[in-house]
Amino acid sequence: MKLNNSLPLRIACDGESASGKSTAAKLISKKYKLYCMNSGLLFRFASHLIIKHKPKKIIPFLRKKSSNLNYKHITRLNLHTQEISNHVAILAKRKKVRLIIRIFQKKIIRKAHRICCESRDQASTYS
Repeated sequence: MKLNNSLPLRIACDGESASGKSTAAKLISKKYKLYCMNSGLLFRFASHLIIKHKPKKIIPFLRKKSSNLNYKHITRLNLHTQEISNHVAILAKRKKVRLIIRIFQKKIIRKAHRICCESRDQASTYS
């Protein structure tokens, strides 16, 4: 299938844990030359920041840090440590943290002309 690269294209790969979202998003992004965003990485980065800086107030800290994030920089970091995995499971349950991550996701989506986003509950980010 040949796509017109001048038209905007936004794809959401949404599904349960371990359902193949990341694999599908990577394959689709590669085939159609789309920017690929993994929101799980954003949560892992938030955990990384909290572990590193140990802020007293997590929500204001994350709001401040998310205002000037660079997603490409985040993708280059090793965020798949056991310590981060243990922390992110708890952090992602916090509604205000999810809201901060969603706002950052929307910024990336608005900037990207052609993007494939992967995450649980991803489709709601497009609204």
